[in-house]
Amino acid sequence: ENLFYRMNDDGSSDYAFFNYSEEDIHLDISLQRLGLSADNQYLAKELWTGEEIPVQKQFKITIPAKDVALLNFYVSN
Repeated sequence: ENLFYRMNDDGSSDYAFFNYSEEDIHLDISLQRLGLSADNQYLAKELWTGEEIPVQKQFKITIPAKDVALLNFYVSN
């Protein structure tokens, strides 16, 4: 997968996970890998749908073929 991220002035972080392949990809991603503290609980807001997903330590995501997932992470505790 390809990943783009941006740190925002409000303390949140935006991440774009790109899937250029012909197949769906299933990712199991740790907060540490994203540069976020595993000591915090986050909400990840899917920016296309507005769905909020509680995240602590790691999360799973499926990215459809030739698509992108856009998430905004912010501390919820």
